[in-house]
Amino acid sequence: MIPFRLILFGLLFLLFTSIAEAKSYSRYPDQTLSHSLAGMDTNESAYKAYVQYVTNMTTPGFKEMAILNRQVAPADIQSQVYYRFFQGPAIQTREKMDFLVEGRGFFTIRCPWGAGYTKDGRFKIGPDRRLITVAGEYPVLGEHGEIFIPEGEDFAVTNQGAILVGNQVIDVFKITYFKDLSKLESVNGVIFYMSSKMANANEAEPSFIIRQGYYEGSNVQQGILGDLYIFRNAYDANTKTVKTVLKTYSSGMQIGSVQ
Repeated sequence: MIPFRLILFGLLFLLFTSIAEAKSYSRYPDQTLSHSLAGMDTNESAYKAYVQYVTNMTTPGFKEMAILNRQVAPADIQSQVYYRFFQGPAIQTREKMDFLVEGRGFFTIRCPWGAGYTKDGRFKIGPDRRLITVAGEYPVLGEHGEIFIPEGEDFAVTNQGAILVGNQVIDVFKITYFKDLSKLESVNGVIFYMSSKMANANEAEPSFIIRQGYYEGSNVQQGILGDLYIFRNAYDANTKTVKTVLKTYSSGMQIGSVQ
């Protein structure tokens, strides 16, 4: 006869092997354990998103993240991160290198992987007179490619994004907008890129205004920050439940070994 201890050890091995392979907890016979593990995943994702809120409340152009939970089985919940793209507050600086896009459009920048899109309109002129972002120093794109500002000339931008040096238009900001923002993915909540699910983007938004001397602030709402502790406490509660269940299994193994 196979010892009870070996049977129980085998069951535990199969349980945790399957946990490592896939986060689908609905098939586990112990419903307390499966629901608690699923709850840990869900609350951990939400907690990470809310931590991002706290650290990016003052980050220019940052877009608030949220978690969409979908229950695909009794104890199998899938969490998906998405962004809320409503406009952040207009921060006035009176600096000629700060810009705000009013509307759904994004400034287009050149990133290591290709085109990037951002609402952070804080720019500066690099050593080679190239217009670059303050954060990351990525080249800002115009309709004709990267933008270079001649030295010693007055610099201004119209409401339609035309860049004037003296009285001459040298380029126009390349403003990109997307009909379906839900498929945009992000590096850091500030710079976005098109996911593989997106077919294309419209190169110019029909209606937008560029404001010089402003930039767009973070759109995080302070009212939701209090929920941070709710998700942390829920995660801790699920963790304690899992530990209790595992302790029960351990006690069972000890009893089996005595027998």
